[in-house]
Amino acid sequence: SVASATGAFPQQFYMPSIVLPTDPTTLSWGSYDSGTQVFTIDLYTDVYARQFGMADGTTSYKSAGAGTLSVKATNELEYFIVYYDKDTFTIQSLDANGVLKYKADPAKVTEKTFMNIVFKVK
Repeated sequence: SVASATGAFPQQFYMPSIVLPTDPTTLSWGSYDSGTQVFTIDLYTDVYARQFGMADGTTSYKSAGAGTLSVKATNELEYFIVYYDKDTFTIQSLDANGVLKYKADPAKVTEKTFMNIVFKVK
């Protein structure tokens, strides 16, 4: 017999969209260390769990009668940056919990200044 795909979770998926800060004066996600000039973004907690969990009812909406979205635990995922603008961003680290540390040069921001981040279910 063929198993039903109802409720099946994809094995990999793109992280929800956000604007990654390149200038500490416009920081809306994460934190910035002025001594090291490193931005820190918790991709799991600050982005994925918050958006898929629809934590902010003023910036999310769902259709009438809709249930909830599945949210995997941080230890059930692996984190990948499959593209980033190497002229603007310098990756410092990406740990097993989805915490990303990077440096950014705001003078080099262009139309290709973004990251494609993929989450993979373990």
